[in-house]
Amino acid sequence: MNHSTRIRLGRTRGVLVLLAVSAAGVLIGTTTASAATYSLTDSVKMRDQPTAGSSYSAIAPSGSSIAVNCQQWGEAQGPNGNTLWLNVNGSGRNSWWVNDAWTSSPHLAADKTNGIAGVAWCSPNPTTPTLPAPSRDTKVWVGAPFAGAWPGSARSTSSLPANHKPVYKVPGHSWLSDWALDYYAVAGTSVKVYVAPKDSRLASRITTQVLDVQPTCAAVAGETASQRIARGGYVVFVGVFDSGLRVGTVAYAHVNPAFATSYRGTLNRWGGVVGTVGQYTYNKCWQVSVSTGHHVHMEFSNENPTYMACYRPNVPQNATLAVSEYMGYLGGAFATTRQQACPVGA
Repeated sequence: MNHSTRIRLGRTRGVLVLLAVSAAGVLIGTTTASAATYSLTDSVKMRDQPTAGSSYSAIAPSGSSIAVNCQQWGEAQGPNGNTLWLNVNGSGRNSWWVNDAWTSSPHLAADKTNGIAGVAWCSPNPTTPTLPAPSRDTKVWVGAPFAGAWPGSARSTSSLPANHKPVYKVPGHSWLSDWALDYYAVAGTSVKVYVAPKDSRLASRITTQVLDVQPTCAAVAGETASQRIARGGYVVFVGVFDSGLRVGTVAYAHVNPAFATSYRGTLNRWGGVVGTVGQYTYNKCWQVSVSTGHHVHMEFSNENPTYMACYRPNVPQNATLAVSEYMGYLGGAFATTRQQACPVGA
């Protein structure tokens, strides 16, 4: 039974007071004839619980009216990490949940303690949501370093994440990266770091830094250092951290670094410049003979060896990605083998 059951408790000064009880018999708050009414700012799933992954019965259309029963802190949603959820009636159903990010209420996402004045709380003692402790398993997604092309038949299917073998050891460890791909753009394109936590409340905790800079290509007997660099440029290893705990590492190869190759230190996690896409003479390390083949070789790895970094699923071959568009995840428990796609909806 989805609809809430209403129990009459009596009248106070002529106003009928009602308690809403969920189908499970849990108290969800109080309401009166003057309950707050707002509208939806987007189409939303009518959730059974105040979480993004809970079941839902239908979709309420954008602009529809909702009457608020009560409010409760829960999982962050929306572009600003709104943690307030509302238990509402509307669109033909009573007692369903919607995150406040998708309503016209006056509440601001930055508020994590007060809620909406005059609206009852769904539990008697609301508390500010507890943030998860810093961890190397914190879920952090990695965005595209520039507007470019996913690999595919137009260039090379061997460069797809399912096929492309990692070649670099993770700095500080003996194992190779978890997955790799070649990501395409013309030489000279700026290569930037874009990483962000899945839980936007943790944004201030996530940092990135340059861990190491090495020649991209393995050494060949008899060549000079400059000849080695001329065959494929450099690989820059960028560590991703949650409050100082390394979550994972992203490697950007075939780049001309934006800093001295001796640099080891902080890099802005959102738009920090790694360097530019390189261009080299055809050789075993750079098997490119046309400009459409210019690319950055990228590798992704988790710090926790139990679980692997994973790549975005179902990306069409040769698809164009916007700058900072989601490419895959570090952290979490999404994959248990190398070169594995992330779950759909992760």
